[in-house]
Amino acid sequence: MSAWSHGEATLWADAMSHALAEHYGRWAVGWRWAHDEGDFGGGPVGNWCC
Repeated sequence: MSAWSHGEATLWADAMSHALAEHYGRWAVGWRWAHDEGDFGGGPVGNWCC
């Protein structure tokens, strides 16, 4: 599962981020990140379990 999450899942999530940003705008880029986390300075997720 760990190898999948860092390989194929990351590619899927990156593609989904691009599609959401194209449709909704730049604010949607951080959809998969919690506040103050991630590559884009955080996102809308209020509670995320590791």
